[in-house]
Amino acid sequence: MNLDIKDTKQSIFLENTVLSVQVGNQKAYIAKEHFTEQQAPEVQRSLIKRTVRRVVIETSSYCNRQCIFCPNVENIRNNDKLSMSDAIYNHILVELASIGFQGEILLHLYNEPLVDKHIFQRIYLANLMLPQAKTTINSNGDFFNQKVAHKLQQNGLDTINITIYGKNPGIFKIKNIKQRIQQLVDSLDINIQSDIETDLSRVIQAHYKTMTINIVGKNVEETAYDRGGLVNVESKEIRKTPCFSPFQEILIAYDGSVVPCCNIHPSHKLHKKHIIGNLQNQSLFSLYCGHKAVQWRQHLIKFDEKEDCCRHCTRYLFNNVFSTEAISTYNKAIDDLLE
Repeated sequence: MNLDIKDTKQSIFLENTVLSVQVGNQKAYIAKEHFTEQQAPEVQRSLIKRTVRRVVIETSSYCNRQCIFCPNVENIRNNDKLSMSDAIYNHILVELASIGFQGEILLHLYNEPLVDKHIFQRIYLANLMLPQAKTTINSNGDFFNQKVAHKLQQNGLDTINITIYGKNPGIFKIKNIKQRIQQLVDSLDINIQSDIETDLSRVIQAHYKTMTINIVGKNVEETAYDRGGLVNVESKEIRKTPCFSPFQEILIAYDGSVVPCCNIHPSHKLHKKHIIGNLQNQSLFSLYCGHKAVQWRQHLIKFDEKEDCCRHCTRYLFNNVFSTEAISTYNKAIDDLLE
C-alpha cells in the first residue's frame, strides 16, 4: 500500500516498506526493519545510519540543582559525582565512527555537564572521531564563564544552550532571571546576533568565535514535560499522535543505561523498567535493533492513545495537523507495514 499525504509543512509518504514523515521541521525515516529484532550487523548499521539523527551521551551523573520541573527534585542526582567510564564513552564513539555518523552528539541528559571535569576532553574526542557530527551541550549556566567558553570552543563544541532558571528549586521570577542573564552577558566577550526580550522572557543568540551560544530565560514550568509521569504538569491531555524519538534518537546515561527518550529518567526507581539495556554488556547497535527498542517503536508509531509513561507526554505533538481521513489511511498503512 502506498500513501502520500502532503500540505505546506506536513507530509507522510509510504512506499513499499519505507515510511517518510515530515511535520514542520521534524523528519523521520521509518522502515519495516524497525519493528522486528535485527541481528545481522550489516542491517543494524544500515538502519542506524539512515535513521538516527541525535545521540545523547550523559558523561556524568551530578546536577547541582533540584528544579521543581525535573525529576532531580527528588535528590537523585545531587550527591555523587560519577563519570561515564572511558571504556563506554570510547566504545560509543567507535561504533558511531564505523557508520560515519553525521548527526548531533548531545553531551547531557539529567546532569549538569559543565561540572564534569572530563567534559572538555570528551568534546575533543567526539570531534576527533566524528568530524562530520555536531556537538551540543545544554546547561543551566551556573558554571559558565568566559574561561569555560574559551575551553569549550577550543575543544570543538559547536553549540551550547543555556537556560537560566530561578534560584533553587527553579521558581520562575522574571526579574531575577533577566538580572542573571544580563550579568552573564556582561561577563562574556561574545558577538550577539539577536536579543529578543518580552515581559516574560529573554532569548539571546550569540557567537564566541566558531561556537554558538543560546541563552534563554523563560517560565520553564509552563512548557515542561511531565517526564514520564514523574513531574506534575497542568495539562493532562492524552497523547494520540505518533512519537519518533525511539527511531531518531539514542540516549545513554552515565552508567551505560540506554533509554528510549529524554523523558525517561535512568536513575529513577519508577523508570528502571523502561531501560532498554546497558552498554556494559551489549553493543549500541544491538540495543537499538533489539527486542525492547522494537516494542517501544511498535507502541508509539500509530495515531492512537498512548499508555503508561507516554500517556500525557507533550513532546513533539502534532495534533490537528492531519484530517481524520488521512489519519485512518496512515494507521492502515502502518498496520500493513507491521504485518
